[in-house]
Amino acid sequence: MDIVKKNLLSILCGVVAVAAILAIPLYINAQKKDLQTQLDARKATHASIQQIQGRQRHLPIVSTDPNATAPDLGVFPGPAVIKAGEDAIAQVQKQSTDLEQAAVKMNVHTPLLPGSLPVPMDTFKFQQAYGDEMRKAIPVKLDAATPPTDAEIKDKIAQKEKELTDLAPKNNANGEVFDKDKLQNEIDQIHATLPDQLRRAAATEHKLYMAADGALSVDPDISTGGMAQAVTPEKVWLAQLGLWVQQDVVDAIVDLNKNSKTVADSTVKQVVRIEVSPDRDIYVLPSGTGATGTGATATPSPLGQAAASPVAANAATDPLPRDFSVSPTGRVCNGVFDVVQFSVALNVQASEVNKVIQGLERNRLLTVYQSDLQAVNSLELQQDGYYFGPHPMVTLTLKCEGLFLRSWTRPLMPPAIKQYLNVQEPAPAQPTAMAN
Repeated sequence: MDIVKKNLLSILCGVVAVAAILAIPLYINAQKKDLQTQLDARKATHASIQQIQGRQRHLPIVSTDPNATAPDLGVFPGPAVIKAGEDAIAQVQKQSTDLEQAAVKMNVHTPLLPGSLPVPMDTFKFQQAYGDEMRKAIPVKLDAATPPTDAEIKDKIAQKEKELTDLAPKNNANGEVFDKDKLQNEIDQIHATLPDQLRRAAATEHKLYMAADGALSVDPDISTGGMAQAVTPEKVWLAQLGLWVQQDVVDAIVDLNKNSKTVADSTVKQVVRIEVSPDRDIYVLPSGTGATGTGATATPSPLGQAAASPVAANAATDPLPRDFSVSPTGRVCNGVFDVVQFSVALNVQASEVNKVIQGLERNRLLTVYQSDLQAVNSLELQQDGYYFGPHPMVTLTLKCEGLFLRSWTRPLMPPAIKQYLNVQEPAPAQPTAMAN
């Protein structure tokens, strides 16, 4: 015990030394683990840096081609490159805005009468203006004619007979014609030649044929041809919509025939029929809404009743729905535009069918989605007074789809139409901040 007491300090130092020796591996392991953790973190940072440095970078896509590929970026995106990207984004945004404005300018239509929509101040004035437009203004714009009827030819012959008889020399005593045989020969000549002259005059003095009744779709509730009766704002809107559709077709035909002077010269030689529904089934709604089917096969719910399910939201940035069960193009009414369908039948020169289709679609939000051709027997129709010229003819029947942008139609729609189409006021546009 004395030895222990005398060497206690030495013993304690030895214990401490042994403990230190035993603790060294633990310390080293802890340090090693900590160093490994730091090393792994730095390795990950290094790998991230290498990944960033080696990553393939691309410039922004500014093409409207959906299949366009992004061009490679050959340098690291420093401030100059980022600025160039921001400029490209701003350019695309401006192009998008300009394109939207151009589409609206192309698509916007003017109501027939100021103040007639959304709630007409005087439906009688609208009805009168509508009748004048359909029966007078459009035929004049097309420079259209119809072959004279048998009754018209008979009246013209009778008029010519009277003129010849009045001008023939007469015996002053009894008023009889001196040379009756000569007069009769002249009258016979009139009977033989005047009908063909009158029929040919319709073809040489006008650009195309169009029947006065039946070629255009005239809403019977709006233009009755007699005493006008008050109609609802919804009927005024639908009549105006149908008129806009037909005016688009008429404008296209006028442009196609702009260089012609006679029917034989014209690309479109006869407007056989422009078929536009006067009811709400003109609209192409998504399946499952208030109307079943489209066009003539649609079964709409009562006017003023909303669709069975919402047609669309009302923001320009909403995705555009596609529904191929109701339209070959898949386009249906939505928050950006409404879709209407109609058909056109024209007698045209066979070699210019493609030109006619392209002319209808040019500078208009109009699509021809189905076409049908039927040969025309020009000689047979010539017996009825139609002189189309020497070129082969076809009847071109087209099924078409037109778009009407809600940015300008929304303020003109009557309340019941808005309810039917679920038209809502768009939310205010939110400013977007450019990322630095």
